[in-house]
Amino acid sequence: MSKVGCVILQVTLQDNVLDIMNGLDQGRYDDLAACSVASFSKWNPDVDLHFINDKNFYDYFEKYYDPEYYVNHVGIVKYFLAYFLMLKEGYDKMIVLGCDTITCSRLDEFLDDNNFDILASLNYPSVEETEHWKTPVLEFRDENGNYYRDVYNLNADVICFNSADALKKLLDLSLIHFSHYGEQGG
Repeated sequence: MSKVGCVILQVTLQDNVLDIMNGLDQGRYDDLAACSVASFSKWNPDVDLHFINDKNFYDYFEKYYDPEYYVNHVGIVKYFLAYFLMLKEGYDKMIVLGCDTITCSRLDEFLDDNNFDILASLNYPSVEETEHWKTPVLEFRDENGNYYRDVYNLNADVICFNSADALKKLLDLSLIHFSHYGEQGG
């Protein structure tokens, strides 16, 4: 079986000298984060869960983070922590979840698939864009003339990496094309 890790990050760090929160109050996610951790642990007990919060953020940051890659964006910092954890702890897979993600069953699609470098879920059907990219939209009619439209907007808070190289590529693209979307834009 693969060695699998999961990162859930919920930090408020109001006195944070690194200011990774961009001035946003993330305390509103505290209760959801507790549910996120409990539900993931219940359904995926064989996965090493790294719940990074105000109490242990600096420990994780000091132990795993390479200051060369410092960026002032909490989502990208979360992904860099996942990347460095994957490398330093020897994980074959790394799952990254938002602190508001409630897990309702075993994450079979992530845990059992070793064929794709990145596995992700769709986000809300919204079209987002920057000067570098735009969310793809699929529009078609079936043989009965019914019109369908779907948006290929991936959810950066429910994703699995089967390759540290793929995770690094997402980080590189997030930095090259940096915008307020952060890792969602990568």
